[in-house]
Amino acid sequence: MQELPDRQVLLDIPSNRIAALASLENSILLAPWIVPSVRIYVSCGEELEALKELREAVAAVSGFTDISLSITLVVHRPLPNLYDLLTEVRKREHLVSAVVVEVERSVKKMLQVTQETESSLTEDDTSLDPMDIIDQVCDVVGFDAGREEFVPLSAAAIAEPLLRVIGYGRYLVRPSPFCAFGAALIRGKPLSHSVDIHRLFHTISPLVQHGSRSGLRALLTAKKMQSALAKCMKVPVDIAKYLTSTKDEDTKLVESTLKTLQFFVVHAKMDIFDLDGNRRLGCAAVTVGKLGEDGFAASCTGCM
Repeated sequence: MQELPDRQVLLDIPSNRIAALASLENSILLAPWIVPSVRIYVSCGEELEALKELREAVAAVSGFTDISLSITLVVHRPLPNLYDLLTEVRKREHLVSAVVVEVERSVKKMLQVTQETESSLTEDDTSLDPMDIIDQVCDVVGFDAGREEFVPLSAAAIAEPLLRVIGYGRYLVRPSPFCAFGAALIRGKPLSHSVDIHRLFHTISPLVQHGSRSGLRALLTAKKMQSALAKCMKVPVDIAKYLTSTKDEDTKLVESTLKTLQFFVVHAKMDIFDLDGNRRLGCAAVTVGKLGEDGFAASCTGCM
């Protein structure tokens, strides 16, 4: 099967189809650049059915080598209890690399809200506010600092050149600060225990804005970058050294550590009754690369 270097393709697939796809002799899941993204709808009172879907999806891909799985949990109000689902995900840190939780409203509820007559729906029935979802994720996953662990996903812009260097592909990660909020675990512990996330953003952001294809690795080896990364670390690890090292033992350590990374994202999804024009202008299917490179970069299209 042909490989596409320096690319990763997110394959959005329903949970009831991934087993059939995995059983094909020449399945696309064999391609190292494919990341299956399984969407599971979770309703209050039907959490066990969703848990069964999650386990079936995990079982379907567990036989593949070096595969990474993304899980999207779509919920609506009244909110379901995500304890069992998130606990199951936590056990699969080497397989499930990302979990996205998004709240959506049914068309029926949206129409009821717009009716002129008094509706029996309360704000709790229809709100898209992601804060209570974030609280639930923090309680289950173990983000001990609570909401403070979650940062606007727009902060991920500082990772654009780093993702390229370590072989994760080329991305343009510049959503509105209101689009989503994310946090990460590494080796089962919040990333914030090892890295000062807020300081990292404000320190590294000016340095990565002018990166280029030829200078991405040089960016990490520059003394300014090494010094900036060192100041943001809460543990005595020379992260720039390990990321740029050509020694087998260092490369294996970086790879094994990165495989334990789990990202948890709460998506503040828009719908046709809650459309932010300014946010929407920043959404695109594909964007010309902004890092001095030829070609295009993937962008978020998750809302509408």
